[in-house]
Amino acid sequence: MKKTLLKTAYEKGSAVAILPVGSVENHGILPLGTDTLIAECITNKALEKASCDVEALPVIPYSVSLEHAKPRATSSPQTFITYLVEIVESLLEYTNAVIIAVFHGGAYPAAYLAARALRSKGFKVTSFNAWRTVESYIGSKYDIESGIIHADAVEASLLLACGHRVGIKEASIEEVIDSLRAKPGKRVELEPWIYSDLGYIYPKTPVPASKEFGEELLELLASELADKACKLVGQ
Repeated sequence: MKKTLLKTAYEKGSAVAILPVGSVENHGILPLGTDTLIAECITNKALEKASCDVEALPVIPYSVSLEHAKPRATSSPQTFITYLVEIVESLLEYTNAVIIAVFHGGAYPAAYLAARALRSKGFKVTSFNAWRTVESYIGSKYDIESGIIHADAVEASLLLACGHRVGIKEASIEEVIDSLRAKPGKRVELEPWIYSDLGYIYPKTPVPASKEFGEELLELLASELADKACKLVGQ
């Protein structure tokens, strides 16, 4: 039994709710809301795949983007952790469990700590890191050390698979894989990084994207998110 968005105030809560987290930040020629657009698309796909009673909440579009050059809309990490803890705790009055699904790398540390704080109170809460899932997958299947996934062929291909074309140049999957292998700056000397450590993450020209590759990643992320949501409630 799958649900889309929030039930009405008169309906019983679901077994598990997905709370997606995106961002509004500099993606060069790609949309400022790239992570938010991808988050909504993948979450909706996860609902189709889920075998348990799951629903999705609207995407949180503003998170922690301190690592990026302006334009950006950002919270401090402390504020965002507190926000997530309070929002999720209130949601748990209506659902048995919550998975915080993060589609912006800069927000993941805060989401992880918020989930840990909630678990320490006895709640069923976990986090999902979309880009870590992608890094592991393309490293294993395509032998790609992706480095930092941001405004590159990974995000552009996902946008294309989700029906968005702003800032995108359609290419073959082979061209996209080659562009990812050729990405400079796969490692940074200092962690955590900020934008001044990297010179390549705000493209000024259209980004190569393959719909085939994007759909492959869409299927991967939706399946992983759906499975994790159902495992959280033992279904």
